[in-house]
Amino acid sequence: MLHNFVAYVSRSRLAGSEEALDRFTKGLQDDIRAHVVTRFPSTSAEAQRIALAYESARNIRHELLSNTTPLVKIHDLLNTCVLMVSHLWILMSFATTFQQRWRNNGGQPGFRSYHPTSSMHDKQCYNCGGMGHVARLCPSQPNSSSRGAGRGQQAGDFKGKARKE
Repeated sequence: MLHNFVAYVSRSRLAGSEEALDRFTKGLQDDIRAHVVTRFPSTSAEAQRIALAYESARNIRHELLSNTTPLVKIHDLLNTCVLMVSHLWILMSFATTFQQRWRNNGGQPGFRSYHPTSSMHDKQCYNCGGMGHVARLCPSQPNSSSRGAGRGQQAGDFKGKARKE
C-alpha cells in the first residue's frame, strides 16, 4: 500500500514540494503517520524513507510475534497446568486432613477430634472419676446411648426423679 503511494508521488508533479509531503503524511496509517511526523522530514522523499523503514520494522515484528504464537499458547497452557496441579494438591491435602479427622472422630463428620492427640494423664473423668480420660471416652460406658447424659450421670437418671446432690 505504501509502495503504491510512493510510486504515485514520484511520478506526479508534486515530487519535491511541501504539498507532496503533506499529502503523503495524511495518506499514511495512523501509527506510521505518527512515526513520520515526529521525525520532522523536510522532503517527501525523506518522509517516504522513514515510513518504509517503520513499516518494514512493524511487519517484521508482526511476523516474529505471529511465529511465536504457538510458544505463547504453550506458555499459557503450562501456566494453566501448574495452576490446576496446585489446586489439585490443595484439594488432596484437604481430603487427607478430612479423612484423618473422620477416623479420629470414629466416623462422625466434622473436624473436631474427640480422640485428643495430647497426653490425657492429668484429665479426670466426670463419669467415673477415673484419671487419664474424659467422660466422653469413658471406658465404663457400655454403649453410646449414655453419652451426653450429663456429668457423672447415666442416661435416664433424671427421668422422673429428683436430682441427688
